[in-house]
Amino acid sequence: MTFQLYHCNSHNHCFTLADDTSTNTTLFATTFSWSGKDANTSTPHSFPSLTLNLPSILPIPISNISLFPLTNNWALYPGNPVTTISSTSISSLQNATVIAACYLNIYLDLDSSISQNASLAATKISIWQANYGGLVPLGYHSSSATISRPSIDLAGITYTLYTFQTTPSSSSSTSSWGYLTPLVPQTIYTWYPNTNITTLTAMDISPLLNYLWREVYLSSETYVGFVEWGLDARHSGGNVSWSVYDVGLNVKSGMPVKAVGVGAAGREREVGRGEMLGLVVLFAGAVVLFG
Repeated sequence: MTFQLYHCNSHNHCFTLADDTSTNTTLFATTFSWSGKDANTSTPHSFPSLTLNLPSILPIPISNISLFPLTNNWALYPGNPVTTISSTSISSLQNATVIAACYLNIYLDLDSSISQNASLAATKISIWQANYGGLVPLGYHSSSATISRPSIDLAGITYTLYTFQTTPSSSSSTSSWGYLTPLVPQTIYTWYPNTNITTLTAMDISPLLNYLWREVYLSSETYVGFVEWGLDARHSGGNVSWSVYDVGLNVKSGMPVKAVGVGAAGREREVGRGEMLGLVVLFAGAVVLFG
């Protein structure tokens, strides 16, 4: 893995980083605060993140991923970094008017080289872990009567799929906040959990990817090229710290195991990419829920 910070400037955002070579994981802390003039919360103000660096594996066809383990343990809290804080208090974040979300982004394209460019990739899969201050995925408020959203149970967490089509930027590959924005129309598939998750232990998220190509939202030949995990920070009333005590990502190639589906009558089609026929149930990895 390599660390990548998308935004660090006069808007008060700093970080520290260290690697644990014994466990092949990374730990870091970042602090942010935004003044009253930074009231626009429609886009990220910063996205401190880790980028997966696996040149021997990526890019890889989405249908050739047998395992995609995700490990992390973190806390989000008001104030400067404190090693004694190990959990997230929703009430303390509400008092600090924090608007933020933690998620994994996976960029894909039928062209293997383009899949490695977050601004040019045709598709993004976003797997959310936690959200605060009412921040929800794009497409969450869609009121189309034809939508019956698919959901998957993974390690005891129910993930619901939301879909959105972005409008490309007309200027550069970054917004005014330094966050990468698409230069082409980009379809975003977001798996949104029914509860906040601040600790994962080698949870295999590949079933969330497998569902999309098996149900023909995506071609099985679509390449996964760029992977990032981070915090979408949009507002706070003072200093807020994100302490990541452990994080690890990996991708294993091979034939994926087909999950067992539980029949359901619901169907949906969004932006012409696919339809849903069931509720997939799969338990993998270990999860601790709090925050």
